[in-house]
Amino acid sequence: MNNRKNIFFTGATGFLGGYAIIHLLQHTSHQLYCLVRPGRNTSGEQRLRAKLEKMEGFDEEAYNTRVVVIEGDITDEGLGIVEPFPYHIDECWHSAAVLFFEHYLEKETMHVNYGGTLNVLKFVKEQQIPLLNFVSTAYVSGEANGLIKEAVSEHVHNPHNPYEKSKRFCEAAVLDAHKEWGLQFRILRPSIIVGDSKNFVVDSNSGLYAYLSILLKLKDKIEAKMPEYFKFNPLRVLIKENATVNLICVDHVAALMAAVCEKPETINDVFHLTNPNPTPLEEYIDVIGKVTGVNAFTVTDESVLNTVDHLLLSEEEVFNSYLKTVQHFECNKAYDISGMSRDLPRLSYQDEMNITQNAKDKYDADERVQAKRLRSVVHRLSASQLLIDGEEDLTYYTGGNGPVMVILNAYGQSLAFWDWAVESLYEHYRIIIWPMRGTSSQKGGVAQVFPVQSHVNDIKQILDKEGVKECYIVAWCTGPKIALHFQEQHPDYVKSMVFLSGCFKGLPQFDMYHTNYERDMQEICSRVDTHPHIAGIVIEALKNVLVKENKTIAFAELKDEDGKRDLVDDILSLVSEDIKPMVVEPFLMPSSVLNYARQLLLLWNEDVTLQLERLNVPVLMITGTADNIASPEISQAAAKLSDNATCAVIEGGSHYLQFDNIQLVVPMIRDFISGTGKYQFKHGLVTICD
Repeated sequence: MNNRKNIFFTGATGFLGGYAIIHLLQHTSHQLYCLVRPGRNTSGEQRLRAKLEKMEGFDEEAYNTRVVVIEGDITDEGLGIVEPFPYHIDECWHSAAVLFFEHYLEKETMHVNYGGTLNVLKFVKEQQIPLLNFVSTAYVSGEANGLIKEAVSEHVHNPHNPYEKSKRFCEAAVLDAHKEWGLQFRILRPSIIVGDSKNFVVDSNSGLYAYLSILLKLKDKIEAKMPEYFKFNPLRVLIKENATVNLICVDHVAALMAAVCEKPETINDVFHLTNPNPTPLEEYIDVIGKVTGVNAFTVTDESVLNTVDHLLLSEEEVFNSYLKTVQHFECNKAYDISGMSRDLPRLSYQDEMNITQNAKDKYDADERVQAKRLRSVVHRLSASQLLIDGEEDLTYYTGGNGPVMVILNAYGQSLAFWDWAVESLYEHYRIIIWPMRGTSSQKGGVAQVFPVQSHVNDIKQILDKEGVKECYIVAWCTGPKIALHFQEQHPDYVKSMVFLSGCFKGLPQFDMYHTNYERDMQEICSRVDTHPHIAGIVIEALKNVLVKENKTIAFAELKDEDGKRDLVDDILSLVSEDIKPMVVEPFLMPSSVLNYARQLLLLWNEDVTLQLERLNVPVLMITGTADNIASPEISQAAAKLSDNATCAVIEGGSHYLQFDNIQLVVPMIRDFISGTGKYQFKHGLVTICD
């Protein structure tokens, strides 16, 4: 490879682009003119140098003498090159692209990939560059199954995502340029590019690494709610029978690409830069499970998936199509030309482990992930066990400095809803918090039914075990009823209480303030209680909502009385996509649904009118005008039953005040606890009700 050429290169700071530059500097004498976007505070040259200096094989002398950095951007007219372009270029390598699979990013994907390619083609024509080497993807094949030919194709099958679509448009534009004005070309189609074959280190956040990142994020979310869920439960991953994943190391792709582009006889042709030895998905999912600490295995029957499995299916939606396609890429030409052994890219089981471990290490090292984990209640606080004879053990969490604050979480809700609040309160109070028994199990699922008095007893036993004689109580949603009973039975323990988004369903005089959510939820719970077989149907309905399929499955047992509304769908429509992983635990298995339903019915049957009227400690009830789960009107009405209660309404506040309205809620809690006399909190979004 000694015929010196002048190459104009886009995408040099990308994952593949960086390796291609290093390879060309090591194995050719070519002069490289690299189009690089400047950073906010760095030049294009600084960005490229910083990228390449960290890579094995970087040659300082070769870089200084053979690399010219030209600042610009493929999305700009004229590639954003300001000065007249003085260089004679023999060929262009166009590698720059974004790897977005999400459909909501289609406009940006098409703008960068397709629009950028049109700009590159225009530049190539204006500069009279005779040859374009275009980096596409093997997955322009879309939904096609079986053998994928190494040739220009008509693409009769739909693309899976905007990335594949954009690359199809790009290839078509290159072929049009060939027909219209004689542009010579090579179309290079790599498969899923992974880390370097020597150490499998990666600096990419896309492709396989995006898939693994989503899985790890979901694992974090589930374990924030159920810390030992994956210790006792497997993760089932839905695939198509005999599906494979085509992984190829980035240095092998760079070597194949360079070899193909050195041969004149390869002009005006298409090349698959893929692994002749794809990995069976069944094997690779097992690898992912071992690295991530999850007992993961593949299934081909969707009916065996549980709710958490469906959550993964939903979260990984943009990647699922790759798990359901059986493709084998023809790749003879590149290997024949390069002389590379077809066995060289073969990945052993240990290689796959190393690739995945590197991806996990990269995820774990992310400062945002570390900060989130440190913020997590279950990581920030210390876990303790309350052992109760003949009943489910209770794990509670303690930590912080100052007066004791007991946080009563809502039935069936993740402690992750408290991460932000505990992070702030932790500095001023000693926090005690736990998932309510009967609505949370370390193994996942709801083990048995616990009436309100059981939760009252839990508070007393935890405080006694911790040597606490007095505390403040902050209770959310279902928590206020339990707090009221505890305060009545153990008045000396409670100094004051704060209720967030209180659920006071069960006070007959306030029926008119019940929300549609509460009415629908009670209807479902009553039906499940009377006809336990409906519990399984509830789970199936939940799965349909989670996977967001276009098809609608009607369950007569879950329709309203008029048969027009789906109660489960309506209930979950009030829960945002981001927090669905935090609320799934009661719906893991039919027994969980049944026990959860009965526990809610017991709570709703509690009329705490007398407890409110007899209150002898200060109580602040905080509610929000946008709460569609427990109405702000019912908190205002409940507060009027006691001379010691005050209600504060946050304009636009949701049901998840301690999660969505943290900047207001924490100061309100602290001001109330530390204050004396009539409560006042001055803020434009807060109204103190008389």
